[in-house]
Amino acid sequence: MGVVVGREAELAALLACVDRLAESGPATATVVAPAGMGKSALAVAFRDALVGRELTVLTARPLIAERRLSFSALTELLGPVPHEEYDALPGPQRAAIRSALLLDDGDGADPRAVAAAVRGVLHARASVSPVVVLVDDAQWLDDASAGALGQSLSRLAGAPILVVAWARPGGRAFDEWLPDWPNTEIGLEPLPISVLFHVVREHLDVQLTRSELRAVAEASGGNPLHALEFARHRALGPGASFEGLLSDRLLALSRPTRSALLAAALCAAPTASRLARALGRNVDQLLDDLEPAVAGRLIRVGRSIGFLHPLYLEAAVDSAAPEERVAMHAALAPVEPLEEARVRHRALADDAPDEPLAVELTDASRKAWARAAWLSATELLELAVERSEDPAARDRRALELAQRLVTNGDPRDAEEILHRLRADPAGPSYWPATVELCKLYTLDERYDDARAVARELDAAELCPEDYASAVVHAEVDMLLGRMDQVAQSYAEAHRRLAEVPDRPGLSRLRAEVLVPYAYSRYQQAEPFQHLLDEAIEHDRREPGERMLYRPVMLEAVRQMTSGRFAESRANFEAILRDTAESGDDLSLPVIYSYLASLEVRACRFDEGRRRAEEGLAVASASMPAFLPMLTNVLVSADAHVGDAARALERSEEVRELLGPLDDPSQEVTWAVGRLAALAAAGRTEETYELSVRVRELVAMLGWRHPADPMIHPNVLDVLVETSRLNEAEEYLADVRTRAQQIDLHAVVAELARVGVALAAARGDLEGAAAAVPPMLAGLDDLPPGVEVQPVERARAWWTAGKVYRRARMRRQATDALQTAVALFEEIGCAGRAEQARADLERAGGRRNGQVLTPTELGVARAAAGGRRNTEIAEELFLSVKTVESLLTRCYRKLGIRSRVELAAALERVTTED
Repeated sequence: MGVVVGREAELAALLACVDRLAESGPATATVVAPAGMGKSALAVAFRDALVGRELTVLTARPLIAERRLSFSALTELLGPVPHEEYDALPGPQRAAIRSALLLDDGDGADPRAVAAAVRGVLHARASVSPVVVLVDDAQWLDDASAGALGQSLSRLAGAPILVVAWARPGGRAFDEWLPDWPNTEIGLEPLPISVLFHVVREHLDVQLTRSELRAVAEASGGNPLHALEFARHRALGPGASFEGLLSDRLLALSRPTRSALLAAALCAAPTASRLARALGRNVDQLLDDLEPAVAGRLIRVGRSIGFLHPLYLEAAVDSAAPEERVAMHAALAPVEPLEEARVRHRALADDAPDEPLAVELTDASRKAWARAAWLSATELLELAVERSEDPAARDRRALELAQRLVTNGDPRDAEEILHRLRADPAGPSYWPATVELCKLYTLDERYDDARAVARELDAAELCPEDYASAVVHAEVDMLLGRMDQVAQSYAEAHRRLAEVPDRPGLSRLRAEVLVPYAYSRYQQAEPFQHLLDEAIEHDRREPGERMLYRPVMLEAVRQMTSGRFAESRANFEAILRDTAESGDDLSLPVIYSYLASLEVRACRFDEGRRRAEEGLAVASASMPAFLPMLTNVLVSADAHVGDAARALERSEEVRELLGPLDDPSQEVTWAVGRLAALAAAGRTEETYELSVRVRELVAMLGWRHPADPMIHPNVLDVLVETSRLNEAEEYLADVRTRAQQIDLHAVVAELARVGVALAAARGDLEGAAAAVPPMLAGLDDLPPGVEVQPVERARAWWTAGKVYRRARMRRQATDALQTAVALFEEIGCAGRAEQARADLERAGGRRNGQVLTPTELGVARAAAGGRRNTEIAEELFLSVKTVESLLTRCYRKLGIRSRVELAAALERVTTED
């Protein structure tokens, strides 16, 4: 049982956090105090107090030497978890976590997949009993473990998990990885003299007089570790310091003991056998040499050799001479089990240029970076630059180091490196460094500096790779305000790269150019599929790092906007699954947004809402910028189903989320949702006024794609409803032309409805009625796999019914309006169903549920007569899909379930005259 003298109240506060878990949900606690104040003793006592409870307790105490090692803390934390539990994880997660924990060979520890795996393990554990995660000395948590814990814990908001972190104040931020849960802050105050008396008596065989005890309390400032050191030496006079006393104690040890302590302090995995090999001793000799340090309560010896306090480890290193540390690095290099540690020791053992070693350091750095061990990766690459013999290779490594530093949030050091690389305008690294400097200035919001560098890039004669990087990565055109030239620059970058012979990395750069190039043409309603196909081929050769920016994402968007809903759904769900399994939480809100939009287009409104809500939950934790877009999907769903009040309310939520609408892209995000909400509410004049602004914004942003269901249908409808017919006709012609240019067959079929409505609004009822049959036929005369939006199908039948009614074609009007009502009801558009039903009553149609329209009756009689759907479709000039839909409505109206019951049911059915 851990002893906690003088910290009983703090221990009780931590135990109370555990007791509240079941009722209050997940929480965090932080214990912050200077070194030596008893954090670790409190951590041990807290852990011991949890023994016997129905809990999962996971503990890690990272060391300063382990900050550079990928997933070292996570390995310790998950040590008690049986390896069999990883078998239940999805394949990518299972491979990643086993690689991260060094259970398998390979470089499969993708940080996002590791985070997803940790989330899965913790969720599974928490579903059985509460989980307590303890991290002592959290300021030394390695970056890879911090990233995995941060991403996983933020996605476990409903689980009974308590995370407790102990750390020193100041220095490196220790709590960035902690989730935003209710937190209990605990500070450790200096201990009073009465408690220090018990601390000294508990740990030392020393009898102090009252005056000596007062002197210890005064010299230590109530710090228990310092008090023990002062009491041990009875060094109570002026000039005595904790650091000096500790150094003197180490220097008083024998040289073999000090060298063994230095080895233990510098070794990443200090076991007795490993240290013995490094020092050229046998294990018994090593343990004998360490005995004085054990007796002096500096270290403990078990499966590994660990210092009882981090200050002791630091003192063991600081008390050694520089040449002793260099020699120890050389001795440890052959015995370390991890490649990162081995190559680091070798680099620190000799500062002479060594190109083969620089190559190894670079390779180890890239592996560490891939596993999110930012600190280790950066240090290894810095060493690679220092050990480089080849000047060109050194500059390439320095450029890579600058890129890493920018990503890792250290732009000042990166800027210094980039300026150094730009010292020689004729050097091979000058222009790549200039591109990176432009990116750095933009990320650092130093836009004047960024534009100055962009002008330099714009005026230069660049090689194809540098030009492509300037266009895609430095975004020169955008910085210089040339939005209309972006697509041209992508085209030029693509042309130049096509002339470059293949080499490693070129396919990825080509894909990075092709995807935004294709997307810009997509937005401009210009043919882009050939570019997308080429990007897909390059991505197969050298896949991009994040799914969000790879061509498969744009392919799924293309399928959605072209009416290939089934294909798009399959692709988006695969993308979502792969992204979730890889742990790329930052991409998830975007994917959820597209998937939710797809389901709303397909009129699967409940599914669309579910996907949007899932996306909102993820975005709240990782990417709040996507909350407005996801909420807009809910606005669209509400507008479609006729819940205008809720649509208007949500559009106000979008407005609040966006804040000041001082950017066209922000304003249009709000405006298109508001437009749909106003149209659903029947507020026609407000809808028109806003539609004018929407068109201005869309033109300003260069969005010419004709398949946005929240813009073009609402704009066209309000223009017709407000009798702005010339304006509507011009707008319709423009949208139809753009849809035809990029083969959007479903959009062209949907737009035919507006043409019919326009003819009727101009009083050409004969022409409008004549246009109805081809309009309806066009809804099904589409390429295989393409379908119109179900709501547009229903609106087409509704328009047909209204035109027929005005043309006094009563039977056709009743048939069309009954079909429209049935279609609206089938997809859940209650508001429009009621409006269509009102038109049906004005047309004189009956509302008896068993009345079949003539078309329905013809299909039902043919089916009852034994004809197959394909035969019925050919005989009645309908599509097979329409026949299936009509039969479904017949079954519902007649209260039957199959063709077997049709004949009997038709004997008692009534029909229109």
